[in-house]
Amino acid sequence: MRVTWEMSAKMPRKSRARTVALPLSPPLAGPGMLVYLVDAANLITLGGLAISLFACWAVLLGRPSLALAALAIVIDNVDGWMARRTMGRNPAFEPFGAHLDCYADYISKGIFPVLYLYNRHRFAGRVDTGGADLPDGDCLPV
Repeated sequence: MRVTWEMSAKMPRKSRARTVALPLSPPLAGPGMLVYLVDAANLITLGGLAISLFACWAVLLGRPSLALAALAIVIDNVDGWMARRTMGRNPAFEPFGAHLDCYADYISKGIFPVLYLYNRHRFAGRVDTGGADLPDGDCLPV
């Protein structure tokens, strides 16, 4: 896209027809959202989110870990404490941190318990048959 400035009779001859080329896309090395992770509270929240996702993954693999979920909840409390007590925190980081904290809460206190309870109910009262061919899967009722 090219933008041409208006020509005016009052402008000098050299500057009458200036054309400015605008970039087609933003620079590839722009700071983007990574700038918001410079804040300590946001980094702690991101760590809690990662641990929550790992706990959900462990549940889906059939090896649930309540310790990971408890650690994610503790980290959630620590990041809130850190965000409130950090002096000189950039106000631009607060909305991003609030949204990131909301996502971390959603995973650790919403998705993980549902997955955990679903898998506990689904696999409750079944015994592994060692791979025998059964119509109901690879488990027998107890």
